[in-house]
Amino acid sequence: MSNFRWTWLSFLVAAQFAGCSSRPGRVTAPELDAAKAAAEAVSLYDSDGNGLLDRKELKACPGMLRAIHVYDRDKSGTVSQEEIAQRIREWAETGP
Repeated sequence: MSNFRWTWLSFLVAAQFAGCSSRPGRVTAPELDAAKAAAEAVSLYDSDGNGLLDRKELKACPGMLRAIHVYDRDKSGTVSQEEIAQRIREWAETGP
């Protein structure tokens, strides 16, 4: 076998053992306090100070606006701090 082929074959074997694969590595969820994170979200986006996030306020948080039907458990049209905290707790239970 030529020197080039041995070099190439050696590279491929080394890449395989170095962890080069087509599968992504394991993803772990960050640990956080759901109540504190929810309180921070409300403080960031609650522009009228009523403690609830409506569709107008959620325009600043498009991911939550798109998923308002998931957050808004009581179907009030707004998202409360407790509803956000509950969703965060669900993420923690199910994992990424």
